[in-house]
Amino acid sequence: MERFAEKTVERARQGDKEALEKLVREASPGVFRFILNMVRSEEEARDLTQETFLRAVRHLDRYDPAYSFNTWLYRIARNLCIDRARRSSRWRWSPGGRGDDDRGDPMCDHPDPRESQLDELLDQERRRILEGAVGRLKPKYREVIVLYHFEELSYQEIARVLGIPLGTVMNRIFRARRQLRAALEGESAVVGRSGALEVAR
Repeated sequence: MERFAEKTVERARQGDKEALEKLVREASPGVFRFILNMVRSEEEARDLTQETFLRAVRHLDRYDPAYSFNTWLYRIARNLCIDRARRSSRWRWSPGGRGDDDRGDPMCDHPDPRESQLDELLDQERRRILEGAVGRLKPKYREVIVLYHFEELSYQEIARVLGIPLGTVMNRIFRARRQLRAALEGESAVVGRSGALEVAR
């Protein structure tokens, strides 16, 4: 997600409707992706995304400019996901603090168009496999992977969103990557941070 200009956020806080619309318009895709990865339902994700922004607008005066605006939004979105999970028996969320399993880990100039089409199909398939593997992670591992690799938040920002120590964030990412490596064993996984995930040994 884009790191919003402080002036835009401040104008929105002062009641500038145009600035507020800009924040909502540009932040919505990232917030929706994050929520969708957590609740695994497009309908619920749309509802929770709308609720996230309604709550953000209602409490914009509580935003602390010492932290990035998108970090504040993700924290609101995550809290709403947790609230929804507590009311639902269809899936389980275990956001908790640092548990036992969080301890002790280190951290061609003229290409053939047919080849391009094949590459695109392979990329789509790899992404489908990867997203499926991410979706099977426990929520506490899934959220750090989504926030770091897909939404590109820093370790420090993730720690603030989740309200957990920086070391716990790093350990959870380490454990999540290890689980993904196991799930993707034998598959050709894409690597890198942008829209993909580094799972190399």
